[in-house]
Amino acid sequence: MRTPTFFDICPCPDCGTLSNSVACYKARTLQHYALNKMETKTYEKVQLRCKNTACSRKRFTFYPPQAGLEELEGRSRYTKSSKFFVSNKMLKHQVSYSSLSVQLKEDFDSPTSISTLHTWTQKAKLVDNIGNLSKIEVLHTDEKHPSKKKRLSNKKFVIASAGKETKSSHSVALHANLADSNASEAIQAHYQEMIDKGLPAENVHLVVTDMLSAYSAVILKMFPNALHQFCIFHLIQSVNKALKEALKAHRIANYAKGERKEAHQTSLLMLKGEEKLSETERNKVEAFCLKHPEILPNYALKEDIRVLYATVQTPEQAYAYKDILEDTYATKIAEPMQKNWQFINENFENTI
Repeated sequence: MRTPTFFDICPCPDCGTLSNSVACYKARTLQHYALNKMETKTYEKVQLRCKNTACSRKRFTFYPPQAGLEELEGRSRYTKSSKFFVSNKMLKHQVSYSSLSVQLKEDFDSPTSISTLHTWTQKAKLVDNIGNLSKIEVLHTDEKHPSKKKRLSNKKFVIASAGKETKSSHSVALHANLADSNASEAIQAHYQEMIDKGLPAENVHLVVTDMLSAYSAVILKMFPNALHQFCIFHLIQSVNKALKEALKAHRIANYAKGERKEAHQTSLLMLKGEEKLSETERNKVEAFCLKHPEILPNYALKEDIRVLYATVQTPEQAYAYKDILEDTYATKIAEPMQKNWQFINENFENTI
């Protein structure tokens, strides 16, 4: 007679029917990350069949008694203590979300999205422990979206702020807030939560954001002494996007469908900074512009905008440089670049 085992009395989580019908034996491996040591923990599990034919659940999982079961949580690939350690490292020890995401990928050879890190932070309830905010003079606010390729249960808009005493300092993870949208109400609630936790609104002198229009009015309301500046990274990103659209429209208009590969490869080079191109790649871009002179002003404007924000030292220099670009390129560039340049012109004060 077979010796009874632990799964002889396993109840179905849906209907409660006891089952001992084994479908398969498996093991679940979790990544464990603590004290800068990376390891894996394995837990045995058994899949059982529900004997109740009326039950909608055909199979369910049961874990035998073993050490460490308290580390399991849902379908996560990480242990509970690992999530707590990572959240603490982000907020308490001022490690940026992006750098920690890269570190986790290197340690475990599997990606962990920034939105997932934000979720861990919220669950760990460490958002209250955001250090001394009284010296913060600069806030950098950005939005992070859950990956569209994964079906995350948390399909929310994530706002993350970071800041230090000087504009040139390296941004650190300071606060995470999950909101249902990127509307001004969500942004205001985000800033208000930081103020409630000790951030003196009158001490904030500069708030750096992307070009989302909802920020302007909220910053004016919440931080009366602060200047609002657009993030130059996002600005250059928008210029590249406009150039990419212009290059795509040019390929469609000038090349047959099966002959666009080389033009597409050249366009990818044109989206890079010129200083990052090899001599061969620069020659390829130059030859393409000679063959298609209508493309040259668009590419040249992109490079000159990068030079503008990399070299000017005073507002007077910036406005003078901007006027030169306006006279040189305004009537020569394609429609997507014209729209982008118009936006920069209208909001130039926020970009310098």
